[in-house]
Amino acid sequence: MNSIFLTVNSIPPSWNKIMRMHWAERSEIQENWDMAVMISKREAVQQELKRLPYRKCEIEICYHFKNKRSRDYDNYSGKFILDALKHNQVIVDDNSKVVTKLSHSFSESDQDKTIIFIKSKE
Repeated sequence: MNSIFLTVNSIPPSWNKIMRMHWAERSEIQENWDMAVMISKREAVQQELKRLPYRKCEIEICYHFKNKRSRDYDNYSGKFILDALKHNQVIVDDNSKVVTKLSHSFSESDQDKTIIFIKSKE
């Protein structure tokens, strides 16, 4: 099985924040995530990039927060991340036929970052 790790030195906003945003602000955040994933994709192993986009995969997202607050899992669904993976041709689409499993976890860290692990199931 082929797989890649992508690291973005940021965490997308929670759904609580997204729901209160103006559409233009949400659009700007999506563009920022598209750019961040593009940069991280360039830094990934070049041999694996030749196998992209994945047509069937599992995705694990680990949000690393620098503070110890508790968080609700449903507030971090990965919407901006999945859309950015699709826009940057890491995955063909973000539907359930392509992304067969999606999981996410929280961890403490010295800085806010998001680590995305994508495992091909082809």
